[in-house]
Parts: sequence; structure tokens; C-alpha cells
Amino acid sequence: MSIYDSADTLIEAISTGSGQVTGFGSDTITIDPANDLAGGMECYVLIESGALEDTSANDFAGIADTTTWNFTIDSLPYAASATSRSNTEVIVYFSEAVDQTTAESTLNYSIDNGALAVATATRDTADNKKVTLATDSQGDGTIYTIVISNVEDLTGNAVAATSMVFIGTGTTDNTAPRIISAGLVDSDTVEVQFSEPVELSSSGKETNYSIIDNTGSPVTVTTAARQTDTSKVRLDISGTFTESLYTLTVANVTDGMGNPVVSPDDTAYFAGEGTVPKKLNDGVVIVDPMGEGTNEFSMLTKYKGMIYMGPSGTDDKFFRVNPDGSDPELVTFLFTTDGINYTTSLDPGPDTFNGTEDGIDYITGGTVRVDGTLTECLFIGPSKSSGHLNYIYYTTDSGSTLKFRPVDLDGTNDLLGPATKGVSSMIVFNGNLYIGFPDTGGKRPYMLKIVNIVEIPVVETDVFNLNADDMPRIGKNGTPLNKGNDVGIDSFGVLNDRLYVANGGAAAADQDGGIIRSTTNDPAPFPGTGPDWVDNTPATVAEWDNSGSNRFSKELQGTNKLIPADKAFPAMAVFNGKLFTIRNTTGVSGGPQLWKYDGTNPWELVASNGAGITNMGDADNASITLLVLNGDRLYVGYDNAVDGVQLWRTVDGVTDPALEADFEQVSTSGFGDAANNQRIYNGISIASEGTDYLWILCGKAAGSLRVYRTNNN
Repeated sequence: MSIYDSADTLIEAISTGSGQVTGFGSDTITIDPANDLAGGMECYVLIESGALEDTSANDFAGIADTTTWNFTIDSLPYAASATSRSNTEVIVYFSEAVDQTTAESTLNYSIDNGALAVATATRDTADNKKVTLATDSQGDGTIYTIVISNVEDLTGNAVAATSMVFIGTGTTDNTAPRIISAGLVDSDTVEVQFSEPVELSSSGKETNYSIIDNTGSPVTVTTAARQTDTSKVRLDISGTFTESLYTLTVANVTDGMGNPVVSPDDTAYFAGEGTVPKKLNDGVVIVDPMGEGTNEFSMLTKYKGMIYMGPSGTDDKFFRVNPDGSDPELVTFLFTTDGINYTTSLDPGPDTFNGTEDGIDYITGGTVRVDGTLTECLFIGPSKSSGHLNYIYYTTDSGSTLKFRPVDLDGTNDLLGPATKGVSSMIVFNGNLYIGFPDTGGKRPYMLKIVNIVEIPVVETDVFNLNADDMPRIGKNGTPLNKGNDVGIDSFGVLNDRLYVANGGAAAADQDGGIIRSTTNDPAPFPGTGPDWVDNTPATVAEWDNSGSNRFSKELQGTNKLIPADKAFPAMAVFNGKLFTIRNTTGVSGGPQLWKYDGTNPWELVASNGAGITNMGDADNASITLLVLNGDRLYVGYDNAVDGVQLWRTVDGVTDPALEADFEQVSTSGFGDAANNQRIYNGISIASEGTDYLWILCGKAAGSLRVYRTNNN
């Protein structure tokens, strides 16, 4: 039997004859993995036919699907933040109240591997989530790493081992105060917790505080009062906190030395008395989650049990939240290329080639090998509009400031080209990270497989160039060739332990990209010594290109910050043992399509309108931009600038959709706000309290992000 995570990465294969499987002779089997599984991780178990038998020696049929035995690991309490309060104090906040004995053991805190000593640790008597560390003198502006372990909550659960960073305070305080948290005191009062005492006059001005609810409507602050604990301020409002989620922003509040609160540490989120919307008809979860006004590119991913949204339009923060909508907060970054010096710049340098990284193109989370050990990571795929992209970045942190380390792909190894400007797709499959890079050069596109995350990977040991440029239909040098000017890897998918890769190309038959799949779960570079890759494009199916005449996979019109509508194949998903993909086409007969594949027979068009298009009867559904399996329903989404975005799903009980009638629309077009919801940027499925939720990011050109969620009920 085998345990996999939700990204189909094998966590562990376990023999039924080992001591890790117990319960024989009863109706309950218990599996004990060799290593603890991370809190929040979604997993499933597969069991081979005949691996188990009943007491009459009848073979168990086995489990071959991802849903029969799936589960989510309970999340452990965690250290939420660490902040320097003075030259010799660090304040640590945990996600819940912690045990005094373990919280006050200095052995459970290590700062820069002991370089900055922790003399004492004291749990706060009034707030059992707060611990004050007395340290040696800190360096002004020095970035410290604190590792916290073995602290327990009040029921004895050990806090997940956490590594996070804080910025030291010198003997003269030049460190800006931060908002640590905000929370309701009563129906019209919220208390703001700062990282250090704040100055009386500035903190007492109600005009220095701005509050908006989850719909974007402002709330009037009537009074602001600093408390006896001078790091806390209470705000009263006109009316009551009746909505589900609120965003607080502070301006011009200073500490005793005159240091003001600055972005992004000037923002906090807190729950109101309402409930987080569970369905589209309940309304928006939050408008403009990163408080930036305009954002035309953002993504969703799952990492360490939380949902991450980002990047911000300024590429310097994420928004994250628990699957149930609790604990929303902004997350900032630090980057390094040497593991010693960290900066807030996306391009910490030095670069082997001229130019700097100037944005974030892709984010994803997954469990991969880091220095040989399976570890959950969050990845950033940067953009570099000048070309010669050097790095991708990864973190294993979970604090409110994430340290990202580099993986050097081009500076040392020359794995990418001078026209490689960004990242178009990523997937974690079978413990390996696959990355697609859009390109305009002679070897477009690039596709790498990283089997071991290290700072300087060894070619053909840690990282492999899969030679996508030579793959049929995928690359410029393939047979047939892809004649697109901007060619990337649009999306990846997995069916029956095989990797599928798709992209678009030029508006010409047999030159417009296609689909290729691996024949193994660990494919070698193309062509290799064996047939590890085979063309899977349904080029002979009439609806694919309208019998070779005037329907072509969409060609990229750029290489950076690609939204689903920019791609020919924005997404793939498995539903009841078949691989589905969405396709955007151009030409006289162009339009959106939905296809399915059973792994053996030719691809089939799904929900055709009779003319080879899948638009659910609305010609204004110009682009198909979302495809997500949520529980036992397959969801499909469209961009629509006239009526607003549309979301459709399979009708309850439909397991193999073929016709339009097999789908039903979810909510109204535009989710009740057609003027602002005209694009879908991303969607993911994640479970919360036994219910599968689909989270969706929407918006419009020059508009704000809007976050929604829905379930299958």
C-alpha cells in the first residue's frame, strides 16, 4: 500500500507485512508512516488488489482511486510571528495558548544557531500565546533566523518546528513597529496589538486607522485609545462588526523613538461576527486582499495547510488564510543567493548575466527532495524581462516573513537561454519539480526536471533539461515543429502516474503546439535511449482543428505574468479516472473547448455546441479559464466581459460528462458583480471541516482582486 499527497507525490510505500500495518483480524487497519505527515497535508492511500484478505482468505479488491481513502492531516499549533521589541527583547506569538514549562525553556529557541544567545523565556501572564525572549544585544537592522521547537500547547501537542526571521533592534531604536494582530473585543470594538509600545498621541488619533469590510465598504473609527499595555490600542467604531472579515490599515502611528509603522507591516485582518461565505450566493470572501487597488495577475496554491494568494501587484507579498477562512494575514519575503545575506529585493544578486529579476510569474507548493530529504516547499518562479533568467526560489518557512533561497539554473549550469524571461508553469509530480519556461529563442521552450533541490544543482544528477524544444509539436525543433514566436509550457497534468504536458503555438495546422505525455513516472530527457515521451495530440480528431482548416491552439502573446486566458491550455484535471483539459483556440472557428482522455482511446470533445466549441450556450464566454475537481464535481470556468465570469459544474451524479446537459451553472454570471468579475485568475480545491471548497480568484482589467469560495451543496 502507498500514501500519496494531493499532488500525486508518493510519500511512502509500505509493505503489509511490515510492523507499520496493524489491525489484522479486525475490521480496521491502521497504517503508521515512518515519518510524521505535515499538518494540513491532504493525502490518499492506494492498496493493491490482493494485498489484504479477510479471515476466510478472500482477497481485498484494493483501492485504485484518489477519493476512497483520502484524508487531511490535523494542523499542529505553530509559532505565528517573532519580532524584535528592543535591543535585548524578542516577542514570539503562537497560534494558540502554550504550556508555560515548555514555552519558558530557552533550549526550545535558537537564534542564528546560538550566535545570539537567549537568556530567558517568559510566557505572558495575561496572554498565554505570547512569549518574551531576553537576548544578547542585537545588531541594528540585522536579519536573524529563529528556530522554535518542542513548545507544547495546553493539551500537550508539540508546536510544529518553525524557522522564521526577524530584524534586530540596535541600541538606538531604528526599528519600525509592526502590527502583530487585531481581534474583536466586542461587537463594536477591536484591539490592535503592535510589536512594541506605541507613542500616545499618534496612536490615539482615530484618523490614523482605516477599516474596510470584506466587501470593500469602509467602517468609521470613532475613537482610538492606547491601553495600559502600551503596545495595544482599542478602536471603537460607528455601528457593529457584522461582516465576516475586516482589513485594518494604520498610518502615522509611531513608537517612542518616532519610527512609524510602514507597509506591509501596517495591515492586519480580523474576523467579524458574520460567517465566512461558503457559497457564491453568500457573497465575496474578501475584496482586494492585499490592499493594493489594482492587481491583474495572481495565483492560488496550498502550502503547509494554508491557502496562499499572490503575488501582490508590487511582487513583495502574499495573502494567506486557513481553509476555513480563519487567521488571514499578509506574508512578506526575504531573498538570498548566499544563505547569509538577505534582502527584500526579488533580485538579491549577483547575477551571472546583466539585468535583474523584476516580478513573480508563478507560485506553487509541494513536497520534494531538499538535500535528499522529502520536504514541503513553496516555490517562486520569477520573471526577468531582460532575459537570461538565473534562478527559481524556494522556502520551507512558515512565519509571516518567508526566507527564499535560490536554485541556480543558468548562471552556473547554463540550462536556460538568453531569451528565457520567466516561468509559465510548475508541477510537483512523483517527488520531482517540473518547470516550464516560455522563450523566444532558438530552443524554445525550456522544460526542466529538478529531482533534488540544492542551491547549485548538478546537471543530470539534481536537474535535467528535458529538451522540450525537440519534442513533437511542443518545441521549435520538434517534428512536427511548433512555429509560435512566444512558446512556453502552458500546463501539466497527471493521469495513471504519467505526466502530460501541453502548449499552444502558431495559427497553422500542425504548428500550433499540442500535448505530449510520459511513458514512465520518472521520464528521461527527450528523446533519450527509450520512448519516455510520446505525442498525445488528437490531431486527427475533427473537432481539434476543424478538419485541418481554421481552428488552432492559442499562441502566447508574451512571456511574463500569464493569466489563464493567455494560454491555449490553462489547466488539466482528473475526474473519475479520465484526464480533462481546457483549450482556447483561435481562427475562424475558434473558441473554448473542453476535452477528456481515458488513457487509451482518442481524446473526446466534451459539451460541444455542435460546432466544435464548448461555451455552454453563451458566445460571450470568450475564454475557458478554470478547470478544477472539487470533491465529486468537475468545475469549469469562463472569462466573460459582457455578462461576467461564469462557473459551471457537472450535475450531481454525472461521472462521465459528454453533453452540455451534463453541466449546470453555479450562481449567476459575474457572481452578482458582473462589472468587476470578468476574469478568472485561478482556482484550487481544498477541504475544510469535512467539506470540499473551491476557492476562486476573480477580477477585471485594471481592477481589484476578488476572492470567492463555494462547495458542492
